[in-house]
Amino acid sequence: MTTLIGSVSFSTTFNVLDNHDKLHEKLHWIKQRFNNSEFNKAIGIGHNHCVITAGYSYTKLINILNDRSDAIGILKLGTIYPLPEDIITNFLRSATQVLVLEDIEPYVENRVKAICHDAGIQAEVIGKTTGHISGVGETTKENIVDVLKSEFGLDLPDINYSSDPALQKGELEKTFCEDCPYTPTFEILSNVIEEIGEKPIIIAEPGCSVRLNAKPFEMLDIKYSMGSAIGLASGIAWSRSKIKPIAVCGDSSFFHTGINAFMNVIQNRIPIFIMVLDNSVAALTGYQTHPGTGYDIRGNETQKVDMADIARICGLSFVEVVTPDKPDAMKMAFYKALTIDELSFIVVRKPCPLIKK
Repeated sequence: MTTLIGSVSFSTTFNVLDNHDKLHEKLHWIKQRFNNSEFNKAIGIGHNHCVITAGYSYTKLINILNDRSDAIGILKLGTIYPLPEDIITNFLRSATQVLVLEDIEPYVENRVKAICHDAGIQAEVIGKTTGHISGVGETTKENIVDVLKSEFGLDLPDINYSSDPALQKGELEKTFCEDCPYTPTFEILSNVIEEIGEKPIIIAEPGCSVRLNAKPFEMLDIKYSMGSAIGLASGIAWSRSKIKPIAVCGDSSFFHTGINAFMNVIQNRIPIFIMVLDNSVAALTGYQTHPGTGYDIRGNETQKVDMADIARICGLSFVEVVTPDKPDAMKMAFYKALTIDELSFIVVRKPCPLIKK
């Protein structure tokens, strides 16, 4: 018997060692291809001062240098795993100092240091690990200019753009959109918790639910991955805290992986409060549809799956669907959900105001 694709492409106990060996062979083959790839471009080989760039930092560097790009050596990396070691080695043969520009973590920088060591290249490698480039936030043009002037001695004009770290932080701290239904929802939840007199542990996920941590609420205790809130809350519930934990998840998150943990909670009768924020769209990732919207990925009408119906079919006795438009009913539902000694399931339903009609 043969497989459909001619060879086994997955690993089992029978072939794992062979596949591990093949993986190394494949990476070596890819590296050789990358060493000859047009996506990796060297400009000005033979300079003492060189810059290795990956990603958008190349565009920033070229904009800064303008018509002076020939003043230093520049290597634009379009493929970074595995790194094209031959290209890097040849590029740095005459270099005495190399600046590595990349976003997030210094992956390329650390690999370039290792490549230089193995090849006997004495060039000083600077970047995030040496403190020349900030390891937090965006690699700004101001930062790049400062290093090019102080380390490479280039005569460049000072730059003062709006990518100032303080302004970056301000963008990241933006809270609720105009007419967001979760502003009154979280306000009502906050008031109910205040009436009860004890703060429950609140777990949320990436998405609109993290606004629980925004001012003036600042109620969020734990935030992990998409679909994790119910599972984490079920574990916390076993700590026997006086008040049940609240798992806050989005509608798309519930269908994504939250429903798996939901089945576990039902099976083991774990008393937590599950709040599903149903804004009729996967807002975080670009307003895609999900099984609860009633539309497929092409925008055609299809079967609509109701989360509250799923909970009722599973035998839950406390299942409510509320809306911020009826605050009194929402408040009563939240209060009961937190005070009864059983699993509570509430869907807060109101479409996101930013959904395009």
